[in-house]
Amino acid sequence: MIRLFLIRHGETVDNVAQVYAGRRDSDLTNHGFHQGTRLGQWFANRNVKFTHIFSSTLKRAHKTAQLIADAQKPSDPSTTEVTKVEVTPLGLLQEQDYGSYEGQPFSVRRFSDRQDVRESHPTPGSENSGFVDVESKESMAQRADEFIGDYLVSLCASAEVDQEIVVAVVAHGIILSVLWKRFLQQLDRNSVSLAQDLQGPKAPVSLEHHLGAFSNTGFLELDMSKNPKPTRLLETTTKHTAVDPNQFDALLPTEGSFPAGKDDEAPAKEPHNSDCSESKNATSQEIAGAPPSYPMLHGWTTEIRAINCKDHLNGLKRTGRGVGSARHDETQKTMDSFFKRQKRE
Repeated sequence: MIRLFLIRHGETVDNVAQVYAGRRDSDLTNHGFHQGTRLGQWFANRNVKFTHIFSSTLKRAHKTAQLIADAQKPSDPSTTEVTKVEVTPLGLLQEQDYGSYEGQPFSVRRFSDRQDVRESHPTPGSENSGFVDVESKESMAQRADEFIGDYLVSLCASAEVDQEIVVAVVAHGIILSVLWKRFLQQLDRNSVSLAQDLQGPKAPVSLEHHLGAFSNTGFLELDMSKNPKPTRLLETTTKHTAVDPNQFDALLPTEGSFPAGKDDEAPAKEPHNSDCSESKNATSQEIAGAPPSYPMLHGWTTEIRAINCKDHLNGLKRTGRGVGSARHDETQKTMDSFFKRQKRE
């Protein structure tokens, strides 16, 4: 069995400022740090023991992933020794690259038909050769496919009987949305269902449409199990390497769809991951052991248990006087640590 969690990072300085972050390494705010801490504790208190944690290389996602890893409890209750889960940072999981729009307010693209905006942010092909356009949907789809094939499919293929593999993927709102849609294409039709006690949405959801935006530290939870004897597909599916740029138009979040400060992050310009090793010895299809016309995860059943779950944030309030929205400083001492030091002295 495989439990998969797709998790968005905590709140950032650029989220609060409502500017495009993209590849900018925007810091977590103090509130974002507390969100990540809460999430890590929430998983630990529910005995969710991660075997693999992947994150974007951008520090807002990597720090959130590290907070989750640090909160893990000992596997053996009789000992305090914890087997550390290493966070694997991957450039494939960076957010959509907003190019020349990064650091700019959301209104710059929203009202791009205005003359003053066009002059200050020229379109590609204009005299300003320094303009960098937004990363394409095809590029994001290619990165998502590469991560799915090289990492998620490989984990599924290596899963032993009765073994539970628990995976966290900590990244950014838009790339997570693309990742989910591409992952869905690799599952058998009619093999995905919603749990009766589904956490998160208050309205009915459809797998054929986007399940909704990711809030800061909101997560999508999937439980996957391998069918002993998968049935043959009556209808072949599109090969996973084919990318239809039009299919994403109704699936990606818009600038105004992200709660708590729209997502504004970004991924690498290169479709491949410079942080990853060379491609694996076997292709994703060979690893999965499925014919090319089958989805890579043919024979797996998936249950969606949570969509944009934020239960861990219940009762969490932002620190006032601008402290909560300020950049989190690792060197800051908390009030609790001050009193502990005083007591020891």
